[in-house]
Order: sequence, then structure tokens, then C-alpha cells
Amino acid sequence: MMIDNDTLVKNRLKAPKRFFEAAKEKFPVYIWENTNERRISSLRSKYSTVVEKKLRKNTRFDFYSAVDNFVWIGVTTKRIEFQTYKVYQYVRDGKEDFEFKLFNFEQYTIDGVRKMHLSNGHYIDGLACIRLFCGPYSDCYFYSNKFKDFRHYGLTNELAEQFQKFEGLKYIDLEALSKNYEINFFLMLNYLLKYRDRIEYAQKIKARGMLKSMIGKLVWGYSYRSQYHQHTNMSRLTMNFLRRNKAALRDTDITFRQFKLQEEVKAILGVCVDGFVESFFYDIAIHDKESVEYTLSCIPDSVKLTRFQNWVVKQQVCASEYKDYQNMLKKLGIAFCGDRIVLPKDFKAAHDEAIENYNAAKESIAQNDYVESRLHELLKLETTIDHYSFVVPKDLSEIKEEGKALHHCVGSYTSRHAKGETSIIFVRDDKQVDTPLYTLEMHKGHIIQFRAAHNNAPSDEAKKASEQFLAYANKKGVAY
Repeated sequence: MMIDNDTLVKNRLKAPKRFFEAAKEKFPVYIWENTNERRISSLRSKYSTVVEKKLRKNTRFDFYSAVDNFVWIGVTTKRIEFQTYKVYQYVRDGKEDFEFKLFNFEQYTIDGVRKMHLSNGHYIDGLACIRLFCGPYSDCYFYSNKFKDFRHYGLTNELAEQFQKFEGLKYIDLEALSKNYEINFFLMLNYLLKYRDRIEYAQKIKARGMLKSMIGKLVWGYSYRSQYHQHTNMSRLTMNFLRRNKAALRDTDITFRQFKLQEEVKAILGVCVDGFVESFFYDIAIHDKESVEYTLSCIPDSVKLTRFQNWVVKQQVCASEYKDYQNMLKKLGIAFCGDRIVLPKDFKAAHDEAIENYNAAKESIAQNDYVESRLHELLKLETTIDHYSFVVPKDLSEIKEEGKALHHCVGSYTSRHAKGETSIIFVRDDKQVDTPLYTLEMHKGHIIQFRAAHNNAPSDEAKKASEQFLAYANKKGVAY
């Protein structure tokens, strides 16, 4: 029969006397003084600060002072408890007084975990937030049983030694986890208990990579002092998986992600050289079948798969850099064939040289891309309304010249115009089509800007013509 919450709390582990004494030391001492008299709220030798006040006839000696939150972690062979106390400091007749309230309570046993908080004199299920917009342990002081004092957030690896006493964790080498992986035992306790069979087994067969996947990475969240562990999906890293692949995982550093990637690569290519996955998929986060196929699609048909993979391992090439290298050579008009190009002896140097050549030819490449992808469509918009000609720039350099001639910043819009992120149209007098007059920026059915020289506003007549042009462009159905 399950014990009710209030009884469970009543029979909790007893926090040491030093815990309560150390909590008091985090509060101030008050001193009231004048030329004739001096009063002090406490004779404590340790305190957070001294608050000095003038002693007057109307001085108040009864008031609420402060509240703070303190956590004690108790461990026996049968249970682990997190006891969070709200500690209130009052001053009554000039002497300090403290009230300790057990606010949150967690108890872990081999049978599971119980969590509760104080509400209207009774303990109800679930932990409560310390204060508005904070978690149940935000800005709490954590008591160190080793140093007999508080740490502002969490505890160091002394928890590994404490938790090792608990029967539910006795077969996990917590000290080894603490030594080899970044782990917060306070955050990970429930997780360690839930998956202890898999962690124990991975330690037993020295599957270091699997342990790394299970423990994950300790990262900071968005809120103040918020931490959590990023680890692999344990619904996939099952006990059956570990037992089935015991021989391949024993005494290795291969992670779960790398192992599954190897399986995918073997299924697609028929071969996977040791180290290929770690290098080629280094910066690829998603590894479902489609993304793996897409990543592998950059492997040239002209090269043997085993040879290519060995080259990747030797040169430490990742897929994103290899694709980038391919794309730059394509835009430079260099055929992607032959060992010197496909499998350069020094990939880093070849990649750097491609970047250098690409940057040197970037304007020419951008112009070619613009002509191939956008110019043909935009030319359909050229027309004359009233005595204004609406002209599409044929060369990207014309946009820079427009900016210089009219003394505004349209020259900086060259790249965005080329990519289709916006569209620049020159508005000219139909009798002087080659002379800059106004510049129009349009995008997705709207006029973004319409400027004359020095960013001045165009004439009302020109504005009316531009609105007519917008309607004309929308009817054309051209993507701009």
C-alpha cells in the first residue's frame, strides 16, 4: 500500500544540524546605533552582510527581513532525497528569528520516484516553482556534505560518491562517468535510474562511444541557470541493440549515431571503410535514409567507392566542404573529372585555391547566374507608361553605376537583386533612356522604395506611373 505524501515527508531523512546553521549564515545581521546605545540582531560570527541603521526613538524592531532557498541531498542504500527548504528571516524585538519550511521534496527508491510540494499545510504531488518564471531549483543554494557549506548552483562530482551508495546505482561506475564525460548527476539522476541496465551493460563491455551517446552533452538552456543533457534517443538505443551488436561495440569509441550511419552507408553503397562516417558526416546533424542518400550523392561516379572512402579518411574531408568544392569548380567552368580534381593529394589546399579563384571571378559568376536564372523573366516587365520607361538592368554593374549617378545606396543591392531577394527597376525619361532619373525597388507585389537623386522623393506624376507599372507587373505573372 502506497504511503501518503504527508507521512512520507514526516519519515524523511534527517538533515544535519550544520545544514541549518550554514543556511542562517546566508542572511544579514542588523545593527542599530547612536552615540549612546548599540543594538545587534545576532551574535553570529558568519553572515552575508551587515546592515547598519540609525537608532532612533521610532526605530522599528519587528519586521520581515528576507527569504532564500536551500537544498539538502540525503543518500542511503535504500533512498535518495532532495529536500528544498524555504528559509525566512524575521526580526522580532530587535533579535533575529528563522522559520524553515520544507517546500519541495523528492524521494528516489528502487521502486520509483515521488515528487511533492507544500500547499496549505499539506504535501501534494509535483514540484512547485521557487518563484514566478523560475524552476523548482532556480537560484537555490545546494549543501555540500563534503565541505559543510553551500554551493550556489548544483554540486561537483561529490554526488558520484554519494549516489554510489544507493542500491539502484551500485552497479554503475559513477566515478568513471564523472571522469570521462561531462555530467551533472543532480540533473541526470532520474535518467540514470531509468536506463541503468543499458549504462551498466555499456560499461561492462567498454562501449565508450555508446556511453557518450547515452550521457550526451551538457548544455545551457535559454533561461538563467538552466542546464540539460542532449543525448541520443533511447527508444532506439535499446538493450536488444546493445546485445545484438556486442562484438562490434566492445572496447570501441563508436557512437550510436556513427554506428547507425555506418549501417545506412553499407546499405546504400555496399561498403563503409572505418573512419569514413566520422569524417564525411562530421557536420551532418540529421541522418535518416533520405539525408544520407543526399549526402552520398556528391560522390563522383568515376571513382571507386572504396578508394574514395579511403581518400576521405586520409584527407579528413567532410561532405559539406566536398560539395562546396564541387560547386565552386562548376561555377568556374572547370570539368569535375580526373584524379587531380576529384581526389586532390591535398584537399585543403585545393579547396582554398578554388575559393581564391571563385572570389576573383565572383562578379562574373554572379552575372552569369543572373542572366541564366532571372534576366530573361524580368525583361518581360520592360514597358513605357506616360513618358516614363521602366528598364531592367542587363548587367549587375549597371546597378552600382545607378547608385553612383544618383548618390544613393542601390549599389549595395546588387547581390540581393541577382538572387531574387528583391528587384531593382530603373525609371527613365523615355527620351533619355540611358540617363539615370529614378530607382524603383519592388518585391512580391509591393513597391519597397522609389527614390530620386540623393534619396529625394520622385514627382507625383512619377509615383502615379510607378503604381500603374506595379499593376502591369502583377498581371504579367513574373516572379520578382
